[in-house]
Amino acid sequence: MPRPSHSLPRRAWWLPLCGGLLSACASLPAPSDATTDANTRSTQEFPMTTTASPSTPLSGEDVSRRVLKLIGSLRSNADLTAEHLERHTGLRMQRADSGDGSFGAGAAIDANWSYNLLVSPVLGEPRQQLTFDFARTGDPAAPMTAVCALDFDAYARALKDMGFQDSPTYAEHGRLSYWNFHGPVTLRVFVEGESNDSPEAIGHRCVKTITVE
Repeated sequence: MPRPSHSLPRRAWWLPLCGGLLSACASLPAPSDATTDANTRSTQEFPMTTTASPSTPLSGEDVSRRVLKLIGSLRSNADLTAEHLERHTGLRMQRADSGDGSFGAGAAIDANWSYNLLVSPVLGEPRQQLTFDFARTGDPAAPMTAVCALDFDAYARALKDMGFQDSPTYAEHGRLSYWNFHGPVTLRVFVEGESNDSPEAIGHRCVKTITVE
């Protein structure tokens, strides 16, 4: 199936962050509206339908809704803190063993897919970068169906409703590299076709990776 052209890490970040134990990455209860500041898009708009635990993993759709809710809460790069991410995703952040200030969360979705959220400092600059990724941790050719309930078009509509302006970035020969979304923070969204099963599935764009700065 079509692969994004970026070179971001493919490994599951939650393995080093959580020592490979899903229980260490169990989420906190979803935050209530009372703990959400006035500028955050409501939980009714991007509801968290389940609470992650070792026995009840989050679905790809629920992970996407949490990520969109988080993006809607960001007013600047300074909001990329462990406390802010926990408050607006309901996921417990774990510090990386590297000691560089990186932190994140992640867990398996099913036998083939996991999700990863990683915040790390940008080398030489006083800011952070958040990387969200759906990672293949089982079949390396698994279709994206399990994590594409909210596809790129759904993400794009939600981001535009938040006030983000979008523009594509192309690589050589006019090939799409990624989508930019500009707002209080800057996003790059990398997409991948759902599967190779049909022309329609190839053309169905799913969100694979998002970076936020």
